[in-house]
Amino acid sequence: MTRLGGNIRAARAAQNLTQVALGELCNCTAQYISELERGKVPSLRFLGMLALMLEAPLTLLFEGVAAEDLLTDEVTEARATRRRRRARRA
Repeated sequence: MTRLGGNIRAARAAQNLTQVALGELCNCTAQYISELERGKVPSLRFLGMLALMLEAPLTLLFEGVAAEDLLTDEVTEARATRRRRRARRA
């Protein structure tokens, strides 16, 4: 679990919401909420809605989260590809 996922889980628990109930509030599945709590990085727009539904400031969800934790797999892979290309040119 990432720090962001832990913060989402803690905010959900503080509101006594199940993953199913939060999913219904956010118009998504309980499985997606579970994925977020386990480390999937959602869009900023979705995080804003999540904070609103959890009645928590958006900053609370980001508390203790490092910038690297917010990188999606696509961004991480793009960075790795760029480094490999640069290494081949050198």
